[in-house]
Formats: sequence, structure tokens, C-alpha cells
Amino acid sequence: MNLNQNPSIIELISIIKSCDDNNFNHIIWVSKVGNVLVEKFTTNNPASAFEKSFKNKLKFWLGVFHRGNGYVGEHAANDDKYLNVLFKNLMDNWKNDFQGHVEI
Repeated sequence: MNLNQNPSIIELISIIKSCDDNNFNHIIWVSKVGNVLVEKFTTNNPASAFEKSFKNKLKFWLGVFHRGNGYVGEHAANDDKYLNVLFKNLMDNWKNDFQGHVEI
């Protein structure tokens, strides 16, 4: 999903659905060119590991989605209200040229 190429909520659903909410923490992030990506982490502090790994490619990122809370995976992919808020958040931050951490 790229925020510059007429993204759809269907693409976001596919990204969210592909995540394993039971075994990993996740971070949803947007690259400087508009790609929406998800990184999974097994570490206790995924935010610090993430920032070190992706600092040069990063436009903005959404908070850490801790495993088992239903923010990614099959359950989240079926929550229309949540997905609409997430999609709007991604689009608004991209359009406003936001950089850094977004807490949703």
C-alpha cells in the first residue's frame, strides 16, 4: 500500500490481516516515499529497536501494537470502525507531511 497511489482500505485490511497478533508486537510505519509497512518484534522494547533500524527510511510511525491486544491480525481486520480510524490517521498524517511518532 502506498499513500501516493490512491490507497484503499482494502489494502490496509490485507496488511492488518497478515499480522500475527498472538506472537509479536507490531509497528505500522510509513516510509518517506509513502509505503505503509508493518514490522514485527519479539523484543521487550520494539520502539527503540525499530527507530535504530529504520531511521533513514522513516516518515512517521504509529504506536507499538502489543501482541494479544487485537490491533492487528484477523480480529482487527474485521473491525470496520477501527480500520476506518486507522486509515484516516494514515492519510491525514501523510497529507499533513507529519514526521515522527503518531500515537493513535
